[in-house]
Amino acid sequence: EPIMRDFISERFEEAGLQVNDQIIDRILTASENIPYYVQFFSAELFSACSYSGHVSEEDPNRVMEMILDRQTDYYTELIEQTSTYQKSVLRALCEGEGEIYSKSTSDQFALSSSSSTQTAMQALIRLGVIEKQGSNLEFSDPFFKQYLKTRYFG
Repeated sequence: EPIMRDFISERFEEAGLQVNDQIIDRILTASENIPYYVQFFSAELFSACSYSGHVSEEDPNRVMEMILDRQTDYYTELIEQTSTYQKSVLRALCEGEGEIYSKSTSDQFALSSSSSTQTAMQALIRLGVIEKQGSNLEFSDPFFKQYLKTRYFG
């Protein structure tokens, strides 16, 4: 993470824009420290702020909303490819429920058997929405997760 912090800070500085630690934190959090998304979000933020010559505390939120607006059609299409049960699994994953197969998660999100959840997860992996990182299941696109949390399930 320190490497990404330095990368963001240096790139903005080279262009004459100052970003404070809170703005860098927002970039890293929204991008879930995934280099492609860090770079993408940073580039969008830079583009949105280059005219004014400074980055305000509100700019990262504004830029995220612009990204989600542009991705709405694609995200809607992805959601339409999922079953009702898969949507419930996505909701549980969005809420950050650690163990997707636990009884408490099953109860909270009305998930049935762990085999049904396993089947739903496999379908979401095939769809490219979820990926396995070691023993963790994570969203392939952190902005899609943000879309689901704030606009679809929100």
